[in-house]
Amino acid sequence: MNAGKLKETRSLDKEEVLHELMDLYADELSYLAYSYVKNIETAKDLVQNTFVSAYTHLDTFEGNSNMKTWLYRITINKCKDYLKSSAYKRLVLT
Repeated sequence: MNAGKLKETRSLDKEEVLHELMDLYADELSYLAYSYVKNIETAKDLVQNTFVSAYTHLDTFEGNSNMKTWLYRITINKCKDYLKSSAYKRLVLT
């Protein structure tokens, strides 16, 4: 979905846009997250958190980038935050 399409979908419900984004990008984002965290369940959780963040900030998306790029950036940031977290560090130590 590009910025033009997002502007067209502004008339759609946010939930409909979210479902469309999930259908289009969930698998790709899961692969991306897995490449960072090396655990499929954690990767799925991080992607789910990505979609929650995207949903809450969908109104502030300015369209300066492609929607896919925006979701990739959110996912990468979620993965980096997870890898810096104390929960991950405790997991690695044990």
